[in-house]
Amino acid sequence: VGGGFGGGGRTRTRGPVAGDDLRFDLEIDFKTAVFGGEERVRIRHLEKCDTCNGDGVKPGSKVSTCNVCNGMGVTMQVTRT
Repeated sequence: VGGGFGGGGRTRTRGPVAGDDLRFDLEIDFKTAVFGGEERVRIRHLEKCDTCNGDGVKPGSKVSTCNVCNGMGVTMQVTRT
């Protein structure tokens, strides 16, 4: 039996992930904790881009690999002195 858990690589996603929790730490005084009160908070969060929907490319655009780094995002430079 060759079952078990797959050893596949993890896929990297761009942008926000559905179901991610938001967290906000708020300090309140004892009186507010006992008797209650209201606080206004502003929570910054990520949203998918309306133009590319989180893919990084406009719909209908052609995706091409960089001919300098071949899509690696880095280049190596060797200097001899």
